[in-house]
Amino acid sequence: MVSGLRPLKSNSKGKYSSRSFRLNNNNIPDLVGLQFMLGHFLAQPLKLGWLDLSFNKITCIEP
Repeated sequence: MVSGLRPLKSNSKGKYSSRSFRLNNNNIPDLVGLQFMLGHFLAQPLKLGWLDLSFNKITCIEP
């Protein structure tokens, strides 16, 4: 267990009540489907305050 991390809270639909999303240290090549994924996992994706995409294979981020 990693110390310092709080357990994630989820709602009745199994979506997480979080304002951060960590996708770091993967081999993600692009952001296709990111909006769908955020909506699938987060209870309030529009309140996302921090997205960690570090150490992936993303070469371009479209506006």
